[in-house]
Amino acid sequence: MKRLGQLKADKEKLALQIEEEEEFLTNNLQMKLEKLKREKIDIENQMEQEQEFVVNKLQRQLDDLRTDNEALERRVEELSRSGSQSLITTAPHSPASLSGIRGQPVDSLRLSRRSSSNSRNP
Repeated sequence: MKRLGQLKADKEKLALQIEEEEEFLTNNLQMKLEKLKREKIDIENQMEQEQEFVVNKLQRQLDDLRTDNEALERRVEELSRSGSQSLITTAPHSPASLSGIRGQPVDSLRLSRRSSSNSRNP
């Protein structure tokens, strides 16, 4: 009987130890989960800020390009009304050399009636 009582006590002691270990592991995992959730939220916020920055930057570039395009269209319209007979020429692949772009002067913008009629008929 004494041995049976000892085994029962050891069994209860082990059960308590297992329960404490399970509680420790559960708490530890919950803390890690909460930490991961906070990190996820921080990363999502950071990503949102970066996306907003990129969108704003692209929007500014688009606005600049639209403004430049409008200035070019006005310049072309002015030149076509003035009856100029030359071709529109600009440095290749150099949008900054075009009229109205960030206040730069136009040295080589010319318009011909032939090129303007060709541009209307793609």
